[in-house]
Amino acid sequence: MKILLPSEYRSPNSYFSCLVNEIAKESEIATEGQNFWTSNIPFNIVHIQWPEELFWWREVSQQDLKKLEERIIYWKNRNTKIVATLHNALPHRNHPNDRQLYDAVYQNADAIIHLGRRSFSLYPQANNFYVPHPNYNAQITVDPKPHERITFLSFGKIRKPEEEQQIVDAFLRLNRQDTALIITNSLLGKTPNFRKREFLKKRAYLKKSKMLAERNITFKTGQLSEQEINDYFNSADIIISPRTDSLNSGVVYMGMSFGKAVIGPNTGNINEILQTTGNPAFIPKNVESIAAAMQAAAEDFQKLGSRNKSFSDKEFSIEKVAKMHMDIYRDLLK
Repeated sequence: MKILLPSEYRSPNSYFSCLVNEIAKESEIATEGQNFWTSNIPFNIVHIQWPEELFWWREVSQQDLKKLEERIIYWKNRNTKIVATLHNALPHRNHPNDRQLYDAVYQNADAIIHLGRRSFSLYPQANNFYVPHPNYNAQITVDPKPHERITFLSFGKIRKPEEEQQIVDAFLRLNRQDTALIITNSLLGKTPNFRKREFLKKRAYLKKSKMLAERNITFKTGQLSEQEINDYFNSADIIISPRTDSLNSGVVYMGMSFGKAVIGPNTGNINEILQTTGNPAFIPKNVESIAAAMQAAAEDFQKLGSRNKSFSDKEFSIEKVAKMHMDIYRDLLK
């Protein structure tokens, strides 16, 4: 079987490279977006992960969409089956043609792979399949570190300030002296550039920063190294996915891979996996709900973490996930 997965193999997102490595054990694999547009190899399967990556993440024009539709027709005329994984309901940006971009891919796909069953409703007429997000066992080192307080770790790229602010406000509402909060990729933790005349603003900012530090809140800005990621997760007890409206979250699966309790929003497939595994979910932007989820996790984090690790190892192994992909491919080619 010849398979084209037109994404960047060396992307920082290890989801893709791990999947490619496993599928390549029993198939001929090609990657990279350029091959979608220029290759004349008779692939049996073309499997698109992120439609916007076909255009190297830039804004797409109507001309781009026409070109995409023509290329999809090209592949279909060669009896190639189009598969697409639905990572997001829409891209994490606000471009005018993104809805058309997604529809061009997903409405023309011979199969859509979902990371949860909740998102089947987005394309109800499609040939929908559930395949879970793989665990991160191959990329991480599980080595729990001793620490004094029950530690919450908010992980993942902060896309908008309200994602971070809701977690800070909820932690303050929780008001437990035996807890600590670490927020990585922080926006709030970045020191603003104050003008000389903005003395009062600067003083207020420094006062607030001191207060948050005294309440055991730590902000980490900038990108983390692999070692830092391991250190932060191993030093935490409860992992937070700080999203407000996302369909999926790899943070949940990474937390489980480390054997940690996880909490996240009751949205999309995130809510589905949290409910399935018995981890607390919260209403986004609702401080009381988030604080309640924090409290529930703090009371039972050891049992939740142990259970999450066992479930993740069994249900989300890359071997199992790759086999599910291969079964779908074979089914389409019958």
